[in-house]
Amino acid sequence: MLYILKSGAINGISTINASVEVDISERGMPYFDIIGLGNKSIEESKLRVKTAIQNSGFVFPNKKITVNLTPADIPKQGSFYDFPIAMGILTYINNLKIPDSVYFFGELSLNGGLKYTKSAFIFTLHAHTTGITHIFLPESCAREASFFLDISVVPVTNLNQAVNYFKGEMDKDFIKLHKISRGKNGRDNEITDLNNTNKSKSETERCFGSGEFKFTDFDFSDVRGQRQAKRALEISVAGIHNIILLGAPGVGKTMLANKYKYMLPSLSREDHVEVLKIHSISNIVSDELLKYKIPPFRSPHHSISYVGMIGGGANLVPGEISLAHKGVLFLDEFPELSREVIEMLREPLESGYIRIVRNRNSYTFPAKFTLIASCNPCPCGFYGSKNKKCSCTPRQIMNYWKKISGPIMDRIDFQVRMETVDAEDMKRSRKKSPGGDYSASDGRSLEIENLRLRITNARDVQISERGTFNCYLNNNQVENYCNTCPEGERILDEAFIKFGLSVRSYYKILKISRTIADLENLGEIKTEHILEALQYRINA
Repeated sequence: MLYILKSGAINGISTINASVEVDISERGMPYFDIIGLGNKSIEESKLRVKTAIQNSGFVFPNKKITVNLTPADIPKQGSFYDFPIAMGILTYINNLKIPDSVYFFGELSLNGGLKYTKSAFIFTLHAHTTGITHIFLPESCAREASFFLDISVVPVTNLNQAVNYFKGEMDKDFIKLHKISRGKNGRDNEITDLNNTNKSKSETERCFGSGEFKFTDFDFSDVRGQRQAKRALEISVAGIHNIILLGAPGVGKTMLANKYKYMLPSLSREDHVEVLKIHSISNIVSDELLKYKIPPFRSPHHSISYVGMIGGGANLVPGEISLAHKGVLFLDEFPELSREVIEMLREPLESGYIRIVRNRNSYTFPAKFTLIASCNPCPCGFYGSKNKKCSCTPRQIMNYWKKISGPIMDRIDFQVRMETVDAEDMKRSRKKSPGGDYSASDGRSLEIENLRLRITNARDVQISERGTFNCYLNNNQVENYCNTCPEGERILDEAFIKFGLSVRSYYKILKISRTIADLENLGEIKTEHILEALQYRINA
């Protein structure tokens, strides 16, 4: 007898259609084999499946059992095939009838229980796009899998529960759907019958993750001084511009960078799904990421390896640049990273993706992130400081900056020099009310709600008028949308010649100017916008 159950196979950060074919034959010597280019974990599933079925109280058939994972030419890995393989065999043992619209996912324990299995979200996404109506998986994966309201998530703890469900011997009130509800008063929904997939309008309208996380403890009052750096961060968030903070130890570079995540607007539904896909593959989906549409903020240590940054490895996984997709990649002590790691940032910063080529295939991982880098001006940290003398030799300073090439610096929009805060600034900062240490040119307080409202409005203008954020504008779009006054154009042309700016720098200054104008809700770029943008490129 041949039993076919629908499944999927991971290919990079996406899934493709796959099926588990279980053939139990009366002819031939008793044997249990799995074919279809599976890796070691799939090969070992033969023992897990057989032992789990026996320990669940079923008699394992003494037949010739062949399991084929299709398509046979695609390499497969992961322990999530345990459950569908076991259900295929249990269908023969118990004469079950499993509809085609059912999907099984999960790793088996030897006692017949189902254990937490990574990548539940991406498999549920695949089920959602292929018309699957019910997905059976471990109870510990239910919350991650309950993103899509048109799929009934059935969490089970062991094989007996799954068999009893299809035999009709289980009280269906026992199994609850772990739907993530909107607001604080949401509740779990009972499982729907397999033969009735209609859902009420009120249920489908309860969109997952609509809640907004409130950062109640955010303000800039604990960072003394640094008005220019705070202003640069606001512009950077509004237009998704890359930024590097340079300054002596203790001026607040790392603290300011960590404030950046509190200014980010929530992810859109599409971006949220894309981010969850990447994090699901890496098995780092948190409840915070599931419930709130908070952009990722990644801050790897400067000792990170090349593979850790771009992705890869024996079992292909996304790197930090992909985990920061639609969010922020913060690289503290930037020159301390290896030159190889720093230079590999060139292509992702321009293209927004990374392509990893293997002997069998090539994989493309998205990598549209905002880069925030911070560094000292020299190894001792006090080169150019007004308060302390630098102890480094010219050769030490030159070697320190050798790792950061011109092409990398040219791709970073903001290059902000943070000066040491003097005693008078400290006194003035302490006298100010919380959140009032920095204000924009018109005296607006940088209270978090007002700040995020300005940023959100500026981003909305970019999407509605240009279809993309300012940092992603190509040269033709810059010419069309970054219209400036004659005086501003003259100043920019003079700066281009005087400072020897590259063409990329020229267009980046126009993009930054466009973002500043968007923050002020102005259609035309004014002279003061050009001057402000220029200082972020030449003063550092």
